[in-house]
Amino acid sequence: MSVDVHDFGAVGDGVTDDRLAFQSALTAGAGGIVWVPSGTYALAQGAGAFCLSIPANTQLVGHGAVGASVLLQAPGIGANVRTLQASAPGIVIANLTLDGNTQNQTPDEHRAGVFALGAVGIEIRDVVARNFTGDGLYISIGSHNAQILRCTATANLRNGLTFGGGTTGGRVSACRLFGNAVQQLDTEPGPGFRVDGVEVAECTIGTGQGDYAMTVAGSGSGWRSTGWDIHHNEFDGSLEMVWCDNISVHHNKSINSTNKPTIQVYRTCNRIDIRHNDLALSPIPGGATPADSVVAIIGTGAGQQPDWVVVECNRITSGVGPAHGVHATCVGTIMVVDNLIIGAAVEDLYASGVYARTTVDGAPFGSVVVHRNRIRNWGAFGVSLSGNGPAIMRMASVLDNVFYDDSSTPTMLIAMSLPVARDLRVGGNTLLGGCLEEQNLPFAGATLTNLPVNRWTTV
Repeated sequence: MSVDVHDFGAVGDGVTDDRLAFQSALTAGAGGIVWVPSGTYALAQGAGAFCLSIPANTQLVGHGAVGASVLLQAPGIGANVRTLQASAPGIVIANLTLDGNTQNQTPDEHRAGVFALGAVGIEIRDVVARNFTGDGLYISIGSHNAQILRCTATANLRNGLTFGGGTTGGRVSACRLFGNAVQQLDTEPGPGFRVDGVEVAECTIGTGQGDYAMTVAGSGSGWRSTGWDIHHNEFDGSLEMVWCDNISVHHNKSINSTNKPTIQVYRTCNRIDIRHNDLALSPIPGGATPADSVVAIIGTGAGQQPDWVVVECNRITSGVGPAHGVHATCVGTIMVVDNLIIGAAVEDLYASGVYARTTVDGAPFGSVVVHRNRIRNWGAFGVSLSGNGPAIMRMASVLDNVFYDDSSTPTMLIAMSLPVARDLRVGGNTLLGGCLEEQNLPFAGATLTNLPVNRWTTV
């Protein structure tokens, strides 16, 4: 069964209120397809906090060229009003442009283009959500397995796309999320909720005007979102993960030109895999101060430490300085393996290719594994381990890395500074030139394991 909104009196001139015509078409076409021909349809507020409510198993589809069917929030719409409310399973929204008409609205962060609540299996494809005073698209509680395909969210005054708490599964594919005022893709679980099992693939995310390009978050250390797969995306901005487990970040490319790390793992996170990415820290337009690291893994104390973070087979570069390649503070276990880690050759007393610091007494840094990396042109050190007072770093293993500085004026003068680990294993590392060997190795009371390989090969 299919119906056309024109058959119910919709005009599409951008001025006439077409809300009643649309809602009548949706009621008559429930369970089938409701076609929206090309035109701009002004929609006023309905009986609830929405312009239109879509029935279960119903498709609302633009008819004609992609983006030619525009649903425009009427000027002066009420607070909290969403253009499309999806509160039932099996809904499809396709081939439409949703316009929030920002310039003719009062400020309100709760307006959105689509608000999905309990909309299991909702599919939003080939949709543009723009100019809303809140979010472009919002997937909320119970909207499991949402499919967001080939959509664009831009120029919204809050987030482009948001996953709210209490959802499981979902896919965001081939979307463009940019130019929104806060996050481009955000996770907002709310107290006691999580967002689990979302795949984000082949999207362009950023630039934005506000905070992070993308966040994956739980609502606390006891409510950690889990099972995200983030791959083959292009980022301009920072990806932050906080209170989450079992996250795979692979085959992405970032040209981050913000003051946030390109990837940040923050507080209680477990089993975070960062592999086969091209991660860059780029100058910020206007010359503002950039982030202090390309990859940051940061804990804040006991019970709030990332653990089992793997950084493997990435290209990690900084075009600005001073900065670290990989910076880990107050962490359980981190493995930095088989990466190419290239600095900007900007002199600094602390900037390092890999920098690990133990800071909190009672929250030991469990282990730092730095194996088979090629590290060059950082501000002071190739690998630097440091500590704060009585804080403990239990084990560090620095094996088979290659250190060199081929800049015109070398800045990475010391390959390794390793004064703090209690169990320190060093061997098979190679110097290709431009830097010296090591300093402060080991600290008083530490054990240096005798390995069956030479500690250094100088070429």
